[in-house]
Amino acid sequence: NCKATNPSISTPIVRLDKRQMGLDRKDKLGFPEQRPWVAFLGCADARVPSEMLFGQGFNDLFGVRVAGNVLSDESSASLIYALTHFCKPLQGLPALQLVVVLGHRGCGAVKAVVEHYQGFKGTVSIEEAAKRLGNSPVENLMRRIYPSFAVAAASFPKPEDPAVLEDLLDHTILTNAKLTAKRIAGIVKRESKGPPEHPEIARVRVAYGVYDPLTFTVTKKLFTQIAPDDIARLRKDSTRDFKDLAILPKDFEFDPKDFAIGPEDCVSLPGDATSPGAGRGLLPPTSLGLVPE
Repeated sequence: NCKATNPSISTPIVRLDKRQMGLDRKDKLGFPEQRPWVAFLGCADARVPSEMLFGQGFNDLFGVRVAGNVLSDESSASLIYALTHFCKPLQGLPALQLVVVLGHRGCGAVKAVVEHYQGFKGTVSIEEAAKRLGNSPVENLMRRIYPSFAVAAASFPKPEDPAVLEDLLDHTILTNAKLTAKRIAGIVKRESKGPPEHPEIARVRVAYGVYDPLTFTVTKKLFTQIAPDDIARLRKDSTRDFKDLAILPKDFEFDPKDFAIGPEDCVSLPGDATSPGAGRGLLPPTSLGLVPE
Protein backbone atom coordinates (compact mmCIF):
# COMPACT_ATOMS: atom_id res chain seq x y z
CA ASN A 1 0.00 0.00 0.00
CA CYS A 2 1.05 3.55 -0.67
CA LYS A 3 0.85 5.92 2.26
CA ALA A 4 0.33 9.67 2.32
CA THR A 5 1.28 11.25 5.62
CA ASN A 6 0.93 14.59 7.31
CA PRO A 7 4.35 15.68 8.63
CA SER A 8 2.73 17.00 11.80
CA ILE A 9 1.50 13.55 12.86
CA SER A 10 3.12 10.14 12.95
CA THR A 11 0.34 7.94 11.56
CA PRO A 12 -0.82 7.60 7.93
CA ILE A 13 -3.95 9.58 7.09
CA VAL A 14 -4.62 8.13 3.62
CA ARG A 15 -4.04 4.60 2.29
CA LEU A 16 -4.12 3.98 -1.45
CA ASP A 17 -4.70 0.48 -2.77
CA LYS A 18 -2.46 -0.32 -5.74
CA ARG A 19 -5.38 -1.98 -7.53
CA GLN A 20 -7.39 1.24 -7.35
CA MET A 21 -4.41 3.12 -8.75
CA GLY A 22 -4.09 0.73 -11.69
CA LEU A 23 -0.65 -0.48 -10.58
CA ASP A 24 -1.60 -4.17 -10.77
CA ARG A 25 -2.43 -4.17 -14.50
CA LYS A 26 -1.28 -7.38 -16.10
CA ASP A 27 -0.09 -5.69 -19.27
CA LYS A 28 1.81 -3.05 -17.25
CA LEU A 29 1.17 -0.60 -20.07
CA GLY A 30 -0.51 2.77 -20.11
CA PHE A 31 -2.40 4.75 -17.51
CA PRO A 32 -5.53 3.34 -15.85
CA GLU A 33 -8.71 4.60 -17.48
CA GLN A 34 -10.25 7.65 -15.82
CA ARG A 35 -13.81 6.47 -15.06
CA PRO A 36 -15.44 8.52 -12.29
CA TRP A 37 -19.12 7.88 -11.58
CA VAL A 38 -19.64 11.32 -9.96
CA ALA A 39 -18.54 14.79 -11.05
CA PHE A 40 -18.20 17.08 -8.07
CA LEU A 41 -18.20 20.87 -7.76
CA GLY A 42 -17.14 21.82 -4.26
CA CYS A 43 -15.36 24.55 -2.35
CA ALA A 44 -11.57 24.70 -2.12
CA ASP A 45 -11.85 24.83 1.68
CA ALA A 46 -9.47 22.31 3.31
CA ARG A 47 -12.20 21.25 5.76
CA VAL A 48 -14.40 19.87 2.97
CA PRO A 49 -12.51 16.96 1.30
CA SER A 50 -15.02 15.52 -1.15
CA GLU A 51 -13.77 11.92 -1.34
CA MET A 52 -13.33 11.57 2.40
CA LEU A 53 -16.76 13.01 3.22
CA PHE A 54 -18.58 10.49 1.02
CA GLY A 55 -16.28 7.48 1.47
CA GLN A 56 -15.09 7.53 -2.13
CA GLY A 57 -11.71 6.37 -3.37
CA PHE A 58 -9.27 6.70 -6.23
CA ASN A 59 -10.96 7.26 -9.63
CA ASP A 60 -14.46 7.63 -8.14
CA LEU A 61 -14.91 11.41 -8.27
CA PHE A 62 -14.10 13.92 -10.99
CA GLY A 63 -13.41 16.79 -8.64
CA VAL A 64 -13.65 20.52 -9.35
CA ARG A 65 -12.90 22.64 -6.29
CA VAL A 66 -12.98 26.43 -6.24
CA ALA A 67 -13.69 28.96 -3.50
CA GLY A 68 -17.44 29.36 -3.03
CA ASN A 69 -18.09 26.38 -5.35
CA VAL A 70 -18.77 28.96 -8.06
CA LEU A 71 -19.56 27.99 -11.64
CA SER A 72 -16.87 29.93 -13.49
CA ASP A 73 -15.88 29.41 -17.11
CA GLU A 74 -13.09 27.09 -15.94
CA SER A 75 -15.28 24.97 -13.66
CA SER A 76 -18.00 24.82 -16.32
CA ALA A 77 -15.47 23.62 -18.89
CA SER A 78 -14.21 20.96 -16.48
CA LEU A 79 -17.72 19.62 -15.87
CA ILE A 80 -18.49 19.67 -19.60
CA TYR A 81 -15.35 17.60 -20.15
CA ALA A 82 -16.63 15.05 -17.65
CA LEU A 83 -20.07 14.95 -19.26
CA THR A 84 -18.72 14.47 -22.78
CA HIS A 85 -16.04 11.90 -21.88
CA PHE A 86 -17.35 9.73 -19.05
CA CYS A 87 -21.05 9.14 -19.74
CA LYS A 88 -20.63 6.03 -21.91
CA PRO A 89 -19.85 2.72 -20.17
CA LEU A 90 -16.41 1.48 -21.19
CA GLN A 91 -15.04 -2.07 -20.84
CA GLY A 92 -17.22 -2.86 -17.87
CA LEU A 93 -16.27 0.36 -16.08
CA PRO A 94 -19.03 2.60 -14.70
CA ALA A 95 -20.37 5.63 -16.54
CA LEU A 96 -20.84 9.08 -15.02
CA GLN A 97 -24.19 9.13 -13.22
CA LEU A 98 -24.31 12.22 -11.06
CA VAL A 99 -23.08 15.82 -10.78
CA VAL A 100 -22.98 17.14 -7.21
CA VAL A 101 -22.70 20.72 -5.97
CA LEU A 102 -21.64 20.88 -2.32
CA GLY A 103 -21.51 24.10 -0.34
CA HIS A 104 -20.48 24.24 3.28
CA ARG A 105 -21.29 26.24 6.37
CA GLY A 106 -18.76 28.92 7.25
CA CYS A 107 -17.76 29.44 3.61
CA GLY A 108 -15.30 32.34 3.50
CA ALA A 109 -16.10 33.31 -0.09
CA VAL A 110 -19.81 33.63 0.63
CA LYS A 111 -19.12 35.47 3.88
CA ALA A 112 -16.98 37.98 1.98
CA VAL A 113 -19.98 38.82 -0.20
CA VAL A 114 -22.36 39.24 2.75
CA GLU A 115 -19.88 41.42 4.63
CA HIS A 116 -19.16 43.46 1.49
CA TYR A 117 -22.83 44.37 1.18
CA GLN A 118 -23.30 44.99 4.89
CA GLY A 119 -20.30 47.30 4.82
CA PHE A 120 -22.43 49.85 2.96
CA LYS A 121 -24.81 49.94 5.99
CA GLY A 122 -27.94 49.96 3.85
CA THR A 123 -26.95 53.01 1.81
CA VAL A 124 -26.94 51.15 -1.53
CA SER A 125 -28.96 48.35 -3.11
CA ILE A 126 -27.56 44.87 -3.52
CA GLU A 127 -27.31 45.45 -7.27
CA GLU A 128 -25.34 48.66 -6.72
CA ALA A 129 -23.07 46.97 -4.17
CA ALA A 130 -22.20 44.29 -6.73
CA LYS A 131 -21.42 46.97 -9.32
CA ARG A 132 -18.97 48.57 -6.92
CA LEU A 133 -16.78 45.49 -6.86
CA GLY A 134 -13.45 45.93 -8.61
CA ASN A 135 -11.84 43.63 -11.17
CA SER A 136 -9.37 41.75 -9.00
CA PRO A 137 -9.54 37.93 -9.12
CA VAL A 138 -11.15 37.83 -5.66
CA GLU A 139 -13.76 40.46 -6.54
CA ASN A 140 -14.60 38.73 -9.82
CA LEU A 141 -15.26 35.55 -7.86
CA MET A 142 -17.44 37.45 -5.37
CA ARG A 143 -19.43 38.88 -8.26
CA ARG A 144 -20.47 35.34 -9.22
CA ILE A 145 -21.90 34.76 -5.74
CA TYR A 146 -23.86 38.03 -5.56
CA PRO A 147 -26.94 36.71 -7.46
CA SER A 148 -27.36 33.94 -4.88
CA PHE A 149 -26.94 36.48 -2.10
CA ALA A 150 -29.63 38.68 -3.66
CA VAL A 151 -32.11 35.78 -3.67
CA ALA A 152 -31.29 34.85 -0.07
CA ALA A 153 -31.37 38.45 1.16
CA ALA A 154 -34.92 38.90 -0.16
CA SER A 155 -36.13 36.82 2.81
CA PHE A 156 -34.71 39.32 5.30
CA PRO A 157 -36.41 42.64 6.16
CA LYS A 158 -33.02 44.24 6.89
CA PRO A 159 -30.20 42.22 5.29
CA GLU A 160 -27.82 45.09 6.03
CA ASP A 161 -28.19 44.50 9.78
CA PRO A 162 -25.00 42.86 11.19
CA ALA A 163 -27.18 41.01 13.70
CA VAL A 164 -28.48 38.74 10.93
CA LEU A 165 -25.03 37.98 9.49
CA GLU A 166 -24.90 34.30 10.50
CA ASP A 167 -28.47 33.51 9.45
CA LEU A 168 -28.01 35.40 6.18
CA LEU A 169 -24.75 33.56 5.56
CA ASP A 170 -26.41 30.15 5.99
CA HIS A 171 -29.29 31.18 3.71
CA THR A 172 -26.87 32.36 1.03
CA ILE A 173 -24.71 29.22 1.19
CA LEU A 174 -27.73 26.96 0.64
CA THR A 175 -29.17 29.22 -2.07
CA ASN A 176 -25.80 29.32 -3.83
CA ALA A 177 -25.63 25.51 -3.93
CA LYS A 178 -29.21 25.33 -5.24
CA LEU A 179 -28.80 27.93 -7.96
CA THR A 180 -25.47 26.50 -9.09
CA ALA A 181 -26.98 23.03 -9.34
CA LYS A 182 -29.82 24.47 -11.41
CA ARG A 183 -27.36 26.10 -13.80
CA ILE A 184 -25.46 22.83 -14.14
CA ALA A 185 -28.72 21.04 -14.92
CA GLY A 186 -29.08 23.46 -17.83
CA ILE A 187 -25.58 22.57 -19.01
CA VAL A 188 -26.45 18.86 -18.86
CA LYS A 189 -29.55 19.45 -20.98
CA ARG A 190 -27.63 21.56 -23.52
CA GLU A 191 -24.73 19.13 -23.85
CA SER A 192 -27.05 16.15 -24.32
CA LYS A 193 -28.55 17.83 -27.39
CA GLY A 194 -25.19 18.72 -28.91
CA PRO A 195 -23.95 19.11 -31.50
CA PRO A 196 -22.73 16.45 -31.55
CA GLU A 197 -25.66 14.80 -29.82
CA HIS A 198 -24.88 12.88 -26.61
CA PRO A 199 -28.13 11.17 -25.54
CA GLU A 200 -26.29 9.34 -22.76
CA ILE A 201 -25.66 12.67 -21.01
CA ALA A 202 -29.42 13.13 -20.54
CA ARG A 203 -29.33 10.29 -18.00
CA VAL A 204 -27.00 12.23 -15.68
CA ARG A 205 -28.68 13.71 -12.62
CA VAL A 206 -27.70 16.86 -10.74
CA ALA A 207 -27.79 17.17 -6.95
CA TYR A 208 -26.84 19.67 -4.26
CA GLY A 209 -26.23 19.82 -0.53
CA VAL A 210 -24.46 21.73 2.23
CA TYR A 211 -21.85 20.25 4.55
CA ASP A 212 -21.56 21.38 8.16
CA PRO A 213 -17.99 20.98 9.50
CA LEU A 214 -19.34 21.38 13.03
CA THR A 215 -21.66 18.35 13.01
CA PHE A 216 -20.13 16.43 10.05
CA THR A 217 -23.58 16.41 8.42
CA VAL A 218 -24.53 16.88 4.77
CA THR A 219 -28.04 18.18 4.21
CA LYS A 220 -30.25 20.06 1.80
CA LYS A 221 -31.87 21.75 4.79
CA LEU A 222 -31.01 24.98 6.54
CA PHE A 223 -29.75 24.66 10.08
CA THR A 224 -28.17 27.28 12.31
CA GLN A 225 -27.46 28.04 15.96
CA ILE A 226 -27.19 24.43 17.08
CA ALA A 227 -27.06 24.10 20.86
CA PRO A 228 -23.63 23.00 22.18
CA ASP A 229 -25.21 20.02 23.94
CA ASP A 230 -26.47 18.74 20.59
CA ILE A 231 -23.14 18.88 18.74
CA ALA A 232 -21.69 15.58 20.03
CA ARG A 233 -24.94 13.72 19.34
CA LEU A 234 -25.26 15.17 15.86
CA ARG A 235 -21.68 14.20 15.06
CA LYS A 236 -22.35 10.65 16.18
CA ASP A 237 -25.57 10.36 14.16
CA SER A 238 -24.39 12.24 11.06
CA THR A 239 -24.81 10.63 7.65
CA ARG A 240 -23.30 11.49 4.28
CA ASP A 241 -24.62 9.42 1.40
CA PHE A 242 -24.99 10.22 -2.30
CA LYS A 243 -28.26 8.33 -2.56
CA ASP A 244 -29.94 10.83 -0.25
CA LEU A 245 -28.80 14.03 -1.97
CA ALA A 246 -31.36 16.53 -3.14
CA ILE A 247 -31.88 15.51 -6.76
CA LEU A 248 -33.12 18.14 -9.19
CA PRO A 249 -35.96 17.21 -11.55
CA LYS A 250 -34.86 16.68 -15.14
CA ASP A 251 -37.46 19.03 -16.62
CA PHE A 252 -37.53 22.51 -15.14
CA GLU A 253 -38.01 26.16 -15.87
CA PHE A 254 -35.25 28.30 -14.38
CA ASP A 255 -36.52 30.99 -12.02
CA PRO A 256 -34.19 32.19 -9.23
CA LYS A 257 -37.20 33.29 -7.16
CA ASP A 258 -38.14 29.62 -6.77
CA PHE A 259 -34.98 29.13 -4.76
CA ALA A 260 -35.62 31.54 -1.92
CA ILE A 261 -35.30 29.70 1.40
CA GLY A 262 -38.67 28.91 2.94
CA PRO A 263 -40.08 26.78 5.79
CA GLU A 264 -39.87 23.65 3.65
CA ASP A 265 -36.09 24.04 3.69
CA CYS A 266 -35.91 23.96 7.49
CA VAL A 267 -35.95 21.28 10.16
CA SER A 268 -36.37 22.94 13.53
CA LEU A 269 -35.99 21.95 17.15
CA PRO A 270 -39.19 22.29 19.23
CA GLY A 271 -40.08 25.87 20.08
CA ASP A 272 -37.83 27.52 17.50
CA ALA A 273 -38.96 30.00 14.88
CA THR A 274 -38.87 28.88 11.26
CA SER A 275 -39.72 32.09 9.42
CA PRO A 276 -37.01 33.29 7.04
CA GLY A 277 -34.49 35.49 8.79
CA ALA A 278 -35.38 34.38 12.30
CA GLY A 279 -32.79 32.93 14.66
CA ARG A 280 -33.00 29.13 14.63
CA GLY A 281 -31.76 26.14 16.53
CA LEU A 282 -32.17 23.74 13.64
CA LEU A 283 -31.59 20.02 13.73
CA PRO A 284 -30.26 18.59 10.46
CA PRO A 285 -32.11 15.55 9.15
CA THR A 286 -30.37 12.21 9.23
CA SER A 287 -29.97 12.42 5.48
CA LEU A 288 -30.75 14.65 2.53
CA GLY A 289 -34.28 14.72 1.18
CA LEU A 290 -35.22 14.31 -2.46
CA VAL A 291 -36.67 17.13 -4.53
CA PRO A 292 -39.92 15.78 -6.02
CA GLU A 293 -39.79 14.70 -9.67
